[in-house]
Amino acid sequence: MVKVLECASEVLSVHPTHWLISTGADDIFVYWDTWTASKTVPYKTEAHRLKHAWSHAAGAMAVTSMTTILSFLSNLASPFIGVVTFGVFAALLVFVNYCAVTTFFPSLVLVYDSHVTHTGMSVLSCVEINQCVGCTR
Repeated sequence: MVKVLECASEVLSVHPTHWLISTGADDIFVYWDTWTASKTVPYKTEAHRLKHAWSHAAGAMAVTSMTTILSFLSNLASPFIGVVTFGVFAALLVFVNYCAVTTFFPSLVLVYDSHVTHTGMSVLSCVEINQCVGCTR
């Protein structure tokens, strides 16, 4: 019986990755939408724009992440240890995802917007250069 519960716990621990990907994609979309909407407003510096976009997007992402975390933590009421473990593990994953998206992604967007879009570089320009390494041009 204990072996069955261990296997169920291992299987249930894989499923939060699907929710994590969808929650992360939703958070990224919310931040990107806020960032692109802030292009029309004049700011003193890019830092002011980043602060404004981050403060608006982080609040929306916090609400959605918190409701997801609380729904997973409701599994604490279960008498089955596998379900409890699943709930705690999934809630921790969503929390770590929120922290990663609110810290890493805004900096990535700022670098992309300031260095890639303003310089005329393309993300595919490196791929195009590397394809010609063995060619005779």
